[in-house]
Amino acid sequence: MFTPAIKEKKISRDQGIALLVTLFVLSIISVLSVCSVNRLLATGKVSGDHTVSMQAYYTAMSAKAAALYYLQDHHDADGYSSGVLDLRDTGNVLQGQYTYNILDVGLISIIPNVVVATINNELQYWNNDGTGALVEDDMSPYVSDTPWDVRAADIDDDGDYDLVVASFQSKFEVFKDIGAGDLTLDATYAVGGVPQRVAIGDVTGDGYPDIVVGTDAQQIEVWNNDGSGSFSKDANCPYATGGVVKCITLGYIEGNVGSDSDLDIIVGTSANQFEVWDNNGIGDFTQDASSPYTLNDVPQGIDSADIDNDSDVDIVAGTVANQIEIWDNDGDGTFTVDGSSPRTLSDQANEVVLVDVTGDDYPDVIVAINASRFEVWNNDISGAFSEDAQSPYDCGSQVIDIVGMDLDADDDIDVVLGTNNGNLRVWLNNGSGDFSQEASSPHSVMAKVVAVASWEKKVPIKKIEVTAYYPTKDQYD
Repeated sequence: MFTPAIKEKKISRDQGIALLVTLFVLSIISVLSVCSVNRLLATGKVSGDHTVSMQAYYTAMSAKAAALYYLQDHHDADGYSSGVLDLRDTGNVLQGQYTYNILDVGLISIIPNVVVATINNELQYWNNDGTGALVEDDMSPYVSDTPWDVRAADIDDDGDYDLVVASFQSKFEVFKDIGAGDLTLDATYAVGGVPQRVAIGDVTGDGYPDIVVGTDAQQIEVWNNDGSGSFSKDANCPYATGGVVKCITLGYIEGNVGSDSDLDIIVGTSANQFEVWDNNGIGDFTQDASSPYTLNDVPQGIDSADIDNDSDVDIVAGTVANQIEIWDNDGDGTFTVDGSSPRTLSDQANEVVLVDVTGDDYPDVIVAINASRFEVWNNDISGAFSEDAQSPYDCGSQVIDIVGMDLDADDDIDVVLGTNNGNLRVWLNNGSGDFSQEASSPHSVMAKVVAVASWEKKVPIKKIEVTAYYPTKDQYD
C-alpha cells in the first residue's frame, strides 16, 4: 500500500553509523571540555523508574563523562528517557548527581537490501552498497521450498527485517534475520490451498504485523502474530472469495486517510473482480456490502492509495487485458470506476505499484509488463494518469515482479525488478521520474525470478543531555 513519503534525507548504513558515532563523540568532547580528568572507578544507580547497579569501565574520566557514557550504553536496553543518576565511587561516596534527558532527534533511513525468490527453490540476499549497486551476500542463497511470493517485515520486533515466503506446497515459510542480514528458517505454516500472494500488516491493532494469504482454493487466511514472530490462524477464517486470489493488498479503505485505524483487505480474483473485506478493528473481516467490483479482465496486480487528493484511499488494478483500471473511493469505502479508466498498456500487467516517482507527493503507477518492460504512468494530481514520455523501459525479458524503493539515498523512488530469464535489475530515478539502469545491472540469479522484496529500515537518532546539580563542580572535578 502506498504511504505518502515523509521527506527525510536518507543515508547509507555506514553514513548512519558514522553520524551516530560523531554525535556521541561530540557529546563526550563537550563534557570533557568542562570537566577535568580523574581516576574514577564508579558505581551508581538510576533513581525513579529504574534502579541499577553500575560498574563504570571508563576509569580515566570525570564523573560527568562517566554518567554520559553509562547512559549511552544503557538507555536503549533499559528504556531510560529521563530521571536522576547518582554516581558513587567504590566507597559508596557520592561523586555527582545528574539529571538526564534522552531526546529523539529523528530517524536515519538505512539503505535497503533486496531478496529474490527463484524457481530453483532459492532465496537470494543481495546487499546494496548505498548507490543501488547490488552484491550477493556471502551467506546467500537460502533454500526455500518452491517459493511463489515473498514479503519483508520486522515480524519479531527486534529491529531486523524478516521474510514471509508463500510456497507452492500449500504453506508459507517464515525466515528470521538473526543479525547482519543472516537468515534462518524459523517455521512453516500449512495453508488450505496454494498461496498465490501474501501481504503483511497489523490487522489486529496490537502493534505487531500479521500475515494475510490469498489462495487458489478461493480463500483468504489471516494469521495472527503473537508478538514474537510466531503465528496462529485466526479462528474466523478462511474467508471465501469469488475466485482464485490473484493479487492482494491491505489498505485503510473506510473514512478519510488517517481516520480509519484498521487495515482492510483488497483482493483481485480470477472472476474478473476485486473484493473489499472490512476489518472490524480486531482482525475479523466481512466482505463489504458493495463488493465485489467487476473489472474488464483478470487482475494480476492491485494497490491502494489516495490518488486523487481527496483524503480517501482509491484502488488501481492491472489486468491481463493490457489495462490499468482506476477506481475512486466515494469516501465511505465504496468505489466507482474513474472517468479516465481504463488506461491501455503495451501488454498485460504482471504487477502494479503505487508510489510517488516524480517527487510531487502524489502516487504514480509503476507497472511490470509481461512483454519485457516496465511502464511509468504519471499522476496529474487529480488521479488521471498519462504514460511518462520516457516510458516504457526495456528489460530484456518478461518482468515478473517489481518494487519501488529509494536504493541510492537521494530521496527519490527507484525500481528493482526480476525477470523471467533470471535477471535482477535496478533502475535509478533521476529525481523527476525518469529512469536509467544502474551501471552494474543486470545481475544474474541463474533462474526465473518469481518474486522480489526490498525494505527500508529506519533507525532512531538519540541526543543525551546530562546536567550536574550536586555536588558542586569543585567537588566532582
